[in-house]
Amino acid sequence: IGAVPFILVLNKLDLQADWELEKGAIAQVIQQGWTVIESSAKTGLGVEEAFLTLTQKWLKDNVKSSCTNPRIFDQTLNFEQYSPSLLAH
Repeated sequence: IGAVPFILVLNKLDLQADWELEKGAIAQVIQQGWTVIESSAKTGLGVEEAFLTLTQKWLKDNVKSSCTNPRIFDQTLNFEQYSPSLLAH
């Protein structure tokens, strides 16, 4: 896909029994380095995580190159400290 940050969001987690995925498909894309997040807009599970993960990837790709102190950058990129719902997963 190139330099554009991306994640694969598998929505409708509340209807997971109805998903039509080949066995091992999710594990296969994870092995290829993709970030996969299961979510449900109905329950809210994974929605915040998806947005935060994509934002974090974008910042890492676009801001780190202009930061003069990578240690400071890595510390400020920790979104989990601001999102209690992510810590519950």
